[in-house]
Amino acid sequence: MSTSLTPDQEALLERAVASGRFASREDAVAEALAMLDERLAKHARLKRDIEIGLESGPGEAGSFTEVARRARARFEAQQASGKGPPSAQAAE
Repeated sequence: MSTSLTPDQEALLERAVASGRFASREDAVAEALAMLDERLAKHARLKRDIEIGLESGPGEAGSFTEVARRARARFEAQQASGKGPPSAQAAE
């Protein structure tokens, strides 16, 4: 595949190679595409998490301290019943 770059993009590639960070323009482009792939995956996870949050219903009102206290109480209740998250149980 072939693509055209703007003069600014060309200059960026040249600086990246000249700095010694990359052996070639192809290496720089390959890393840029890998970073883009990671960013798109992170965006997809964030979008999914937001959708899950929105579908879970209205949030709880209260100060941060109060919300944290209730979350801690729920967590401790789950731990006491043995129904907590596996990673939390393993930490005990």
